[in-house]
Amino acid sequence: MSREVKSAITGMDARRFVVNVIRMIRPDYWPKNLFVLIGSALAVFYLEETAHIPLAISHVGAMACAAVCVAVLTASANYIINELCDAATDVYHPSKKLRPIASGEVSRTLALCLWTVFAVAGLGTSALINKMVVLTTGAFLVSGLLYNVRPVRLKDVPYIDIVSESFNNPIRLFLGWFAIFDSRVPPLSVISA
Repeated sequence: MSREVKSAITGMDARRFVVNVIRMIRPDYWPKNLFVLIGSALAVFYLEETAHIPLAISHVGAMACAAVCVAVLTASANYIINELCDAATDVYHPSKKLRPIASGEVSRTLALCLWTVFAVAGLGTSALINKMVVLTTGAFLVSGLLYNVRPVRLKDVPYIDIVSESFNNPIRLFLGWFAIFDSRVPPLSVISA
C-alpha cells in the first residue's frame, strides 16, 4: 500500500472512512442490479422449455445470487470512477460538491485504489462462476470506463450518453443469463426486449 493511501486512510477515523466508501459505492442504486435475476429466470425458462433440463433450485439460486453480487461490485466500481472523473466539476454543483472526492474527504489516489478493489472483487467473484460471466463483467467495467474517462467520456456526448448508459441493463441481463446457461447467448428476442 502506498504511503499516500496509508496517510489518506489514517488521516480520517475508521467510521468516517467507511461512511465515505458507502457514499461512493451508492447502495441506493443497487436495486438496478436485480435486473440480473431476470436474466437468470429467462435462462431457466429457456433451458427447461428447449432442452427439458431439470435444474436444481438451490444451484440456480446460488448462481443467480452470485451474479447479483458480481453486478453490485462492478457497478460500485463504476460509481467510484464516475465520482472520481466528475470531481473537478462537482465542486461547483450545489449538492454534488458534498460527495467524498469533490469535498476533499477522499483523495483521488484513495478513490482509484477503491475502484481497483471493487473492480478486482467483481472480476474475482465472476471467475468463481464461469468464463462468460467474467467476460460480461469485463464488458460492464469497460462500459463504465467509456462512459466516464477521457478521452472517450461518452457521458459528454448528447444522445450517445443515454444510449451508452442504457447498455448496462442488457449487460446485467447477460450476467444473470450466463450464470445459469453459459454455453449459448440469449436469443435475439430476449436481447431486444
